[in-house]
Amino acid sequence: MQHFYAYLEDGKKGTVWAENKLDAEQLITKHFPEIPIIKLGIIPYPAFPDLTPVPENYKGFPHLCYSPGVCINRAACPKRIACSE
Repeated sequence: MQHFYAYLEDGKKGTVWAENKLDAEQLITKHFPEIPIIKLGIIPYPAFPDLTPVPENYKGFPHLCYSPGVCINRAACPKRIACSE
């Protein structure tokens, strides 16, 4: 399971839990059929808010990314010190 961060045209944004980018796009379209996706990219850790429902087996997984706009399209956090510290 990967974490993607999406920005939608109406201003909504948040984490999408999916196996790949295509699945993430399909989930967003399912939940927000009339709203175009502006930007969608992988993030190293989940970030609040969740844009689509969290899969049952991942409920309670910590949302550790506090700067998804900075980390989007990165496989690892670029910061030297964790945001949570």
